[in-house]
Amino acid sequence: MREFDIVIIGAATAGSFFAKLMAEKGFSTLVIDALPEKEIGKRLTVFHVDSVYFDKTGIPRLGEGDPEFITSFEYSMCESAYGHYPKKTLYPFTVFNLERFNHHLHSWSKRFGVQYEFNTSFKEFIFNDEKKICGVKIQNEEGEEEIYCRLVVDCSGINAPVRCALPDDYGIENTPLSPRDMFYVILRYVKLEDPIREKPNTSTAYPYYKTWIAPSDDPEGAVIGIGANLSYEYAESVYKDFENTIRLPKIVGEPRIEKGTTPYRHAIYSLVSDGFLCIGDSAAITKPYSGEGVTASWNLCMIAADVVENAMKDGKYPTKDALWPINVKYSRTQGANFAEIMATLVGAIDATKDENEYEFKHNIVFDEAVMTQMNYAFANKMTIRQMLYLVNQIIDARANGSIRKSTISNIIKSLLKASKLKKHYKSFPKKAKKFEKWCIKADELWKDAGCMADIIEKSFKG
Repeated sequence: MREFDIVIIGAATAGSFFAKLMAEKGFSTLVIDALPEKEIGKRLTVFHVDSVYFDKTGIPRLGEGDPEFITSFEYSMCESAYGHYPKKTLYPFTVFNLERFNHHLHSWSKRFGVQYEFNTSFKEFIFNDEKKICGVKIQNEEGEEEIYCRLVVDCSGINAPVRCALPDDYGIENTPLSPRDMFYVILRYVKLEDPIREKPNTSTAYPYYKTWIAPSDDPEGAVIGIGANLSYEYAESVYKDFENTIRLPKIVGEPRIEKGTTPYRHAIYSLVSDGFLCIGDSAAITKPYSGEGVTASWNLCMIAADVVENAMKDGKYPTKDALWPINVKYSRTQGANFAEIMATLVGAIDATKDENEYEFKHNIVFDEAVMTQMNYAFANKMTIRQMLYLVNQIIDARANGSIRKSTISNIIKSLLKASKLKKHYKSFPKKAKKFEKWCIKADELWKDAGCMADIIEKSFKG
């Protein structure tokens, strides 16, 4: 039997960053992962990190010459359903090899005292006489072992085996995400026929299809990605429409395929309970306008770290009430912003190709300044002038018949529903005793707002 202050399950970007934050504060911290270390992050080759987050998190910067670094770009683009009216988002990203970047985080966090154990899987929780979590039972190459701790942190990924092992009465959602609650992502690593002319130097997205073309680890190649709800097969059907409509670069040979899933729904309502915290994909933390979750989860880690420090100070056990401020701070900030954006996008994306073309042409929803600000703030920060412009453009579109009445109605309704959701999240209860009532209202609002799966299914039916 061993004892630690904190046991974190999952050694990827969220778990490793949170481990560093807590070890730096003086807590003994163990991170376990079921995979061998060399397999962590190996499911995908490339991923993007918001460049500004190196300064926000303190993670050592990487660049030219570092084995983890692939490239960087200062802006990204998006285009209409027919590949027209490009919009530029002035927000920098750095592209890394995911496996190597995870190893970078491991090495960095170990300097602060974090311990890692790989090939080690979570089996079940250990509870004390008061039926509160006080440790975990693990399985490694030597057999089963009980490890006692004051806090268990679930960073186990989208399948959330740890969260889903919680008792029904522990106060946290313990059901897995459904196919309607995630994006099935397929990446094609292609070799370009003419890399000098067609190699991308930034990422270009096509929101209508949830697709993008971006730099890859191959200097003569590119990544063509697609994400869709329901299944990989459904994602492929959307991709087929994409490649039949948009002019893609000519490629040679067969592409290398990588597949993965990412959450696409609101975060679980409560992230904490007695001796327990949930972070990352297992909590469904992701940016609704891009499907990326790394930096969004780092934000939650930074919110949680100070609360956990106070809850565990002087050897205290971190009760649900002591950890509750994590829920409050997250829900009233990033949680509220993401809820607003997610609900808005349901209406904004519900359009035909021709309508999407018109929206791009006249900056309806797809506005460069708004998209740039959204990336920096992780929030919809439309000014009064931008809102009035949007309203006028919608009125003109209806008057000239370029957008159907139903589409305009969906946009307006989604904006109103998004506003209600944001207001509700901003009123997240400071005390757990009012949480159940808040959840009932949140469920009603999300049901009324709809989900992206409904829109994707309708748009590409048949």
